[in-house]
Amino acid sequence: MKVPSQEVMDSLKQAPVTDPIIAAGLPTAPVSDMEAPDELGTPSLVAQANKLAGEKKPKKKITFAVDEDDAGRMRAAFMAEAATRKVSSFSQWIVTHLMDTVHDTEKRVNGGQAFIPLETDVIPKGRR
Repeated sequence: MKVPSQEVMDSLKQAPVTDPIIAAGLPTAPVSDMEAPDELGTPSLVAQANKLAGEKKPKKKITFAVDEDDAGRMRAAFMAEAATRKVSSFSQWIVTHLMDTVHDTEKRVNGGQAFIPLETDVIPKGRR
C-alpha cells in the first residue's frame, strides 16, 4: 500500500480548514455565480448551504460493511486527497463523496429533484 510522504502528512497538521461547509462557518450571503441553479434547475450546493446556514440538523449515524481491501483503499484515498481538499475528517470525506453520488442519481433518475428522505428501517436489512 502506498503511504503518503512525510511532507503530505505534515501539511495535514498545518492546513487550515477553509471550506465553509466543513468548517461549519456556512456563508449567509451569496458566494459567487456558483449559486445559480444548474441546467435542471437544481440549486447549487453553495445555494443549498446558504439556505441551511444557521440550521443545525441532528446527525444520523449510518454504518455499513466493506471489504477490508476496499476500506484500506478508502483510507489511502482520503489521505492522498486530504492535503489538497482540506477535509476535516475521514467521515466528512466519505459523506461528501456519497452525497456527490446522491446528487448524480437525483439528476439521472429523478429529474434533478431531491429525493424525499426515507425513514429509518424502510430499506430491508441484510442481503437480498
